[in-house]
Order: sequence, then structure tokens, then C-alpha cells
Amino acid sequence: MRCRHGSVLALLIVAVTVTTFFWVPSPHRFRENEVDDLAYQFLRLHERLQVMEEESLKSSRNLGNLLHDLRVAVSLKRNISINLTDFSRWKEINNTAQHKNPPTILNVLLPHLKRHESSLYPNVLVGQQRSGVSLVFGIPTVKREKESYLMETLKSLLFELTKEEKDDSVIVVFIAEVDVMYVNGLAHAIKNAFPQDVEAGLLEVVSPSFGYYPDFTNLRETFGDSKERVK
Repeated sequence: MRCRHGSVLALLIVAVTVTTFFWVPSPHRFRENEVDDLAYQFLRLHERLQVMEEESLKSSRNLGNLLHDLRVAVSLKRNISINLTDFSRWKEINNTAQHKNPPTILNVLLPHLKRHESSLYPNVLVGQQRSGVSLVFGIPTVKREKESYLMETLKSLLFELTKEEKDDSVIVVFIAEVDVMYVNGLAHAIKNAFPQDVEAGLLEVVSPSFGYYPDFTNLRETFGDSKERVK
């Protein structure tokens, strides 16, 4: 009987030892898991970089196509002679139309501006208010929690423009924010980054006047969005 009990005990010890050997992970196995995890993260990062590179190339091509179309438009404009009589007639009609009531669409979309009509005029933060040009580029921007591509967009656009195009264009950056500190800080950064273009009148920075936006505290929530998202 004792011999039998001893045999059973010996078998149990062997079984526990073998199970522990196969089930308890070794430091070497931990290191392999870490290497696999790092390799997976590297592949994901590589994929994201490829996607970003493709998006950057696509944006660059679109910008090039746009500049080409604008150059064609400017060339056509310069080759068209304007009849002075027709121009004077158009000017007379335009002056007459200015004395009529403003479009009712403003009263529908921006009813709060009835009390603050002067709010339709933006605050010019940076620029020489150049006029009489053939091309006006409008670049709107808002405050973002993550990285903004405003500076890169301006650098790319200014790099692509020729000297002749720069002399006949205006780039207007519209900072659609009411946070005075943020607006002034961004305007100052743009002025420091492109001093020559600002001085030449090519680059301007504007922001909405204080009464341009409605009262954000009374906005209606739509599409299930929160008030913060509606803003």
C-alpha cells in the first residue's frame, strides 16, 4: 500500500513539474512578445506615414492644377479689351443697385446683423489693403486642438506663385475666431513668418468683428450634436 501511495505521489510531482515548465512564460518568451509588439507598431506607423505622404502629394497636385487654371484666367483677362461705354453703363447700373435694399438672404441667415450692420466689415489685422488685383486667394482657418497646416499652406502657395502673379494677387487669411488673444497671436506669427509678403501687400490677415457671430449661448442643437460641437 505504501509503495502504491509513493508511486502516485511521484507521478503527481512529475506532472506538476512538467505543467509548470510548459505554462509559466519565460523571460525569453516575454522578450519575443515585446519584439512582436514593437514590429507591429512600426508597421502601423509606416502605413500611416505612407497615407500622409499620398495625401500631401494629392494636395500638391491639386494646388498646382488650381494655379495653372488661375494663370490661364489671368492671361485671358489681359487679352480682353473692355469697351469703355459698356463699362460706364455697368458702373451706372451698379451704383443704382447699391441704393436699393440689401439682399434679404442676410436677414434670413444672419438676422442678428440687423442690429449690427457694421459687423459685416472684418477687422484688418495685417496687410496694406491692396486693391485692383486680378486674383484674390481666401484661406479660412480656425483654432484647432491638434496641428494646423496654415503655415505650410501659405509657404506652398507663395512658393508656387511667380513674381508677376504676386504683384497682381492678394492672399487673405480669415481667422474665424473671436478669441482676441489667439487671433492676435496668430496674426503676429504670420507677420513674422512672411514679412516681405505682408509689406508688399500680397498677404493680409483679417478676422470677424465682435458682433459678426450670433450669441453662442442660445444656439439650437441639431443632428444630436452637443452645444460645443454646434459652436
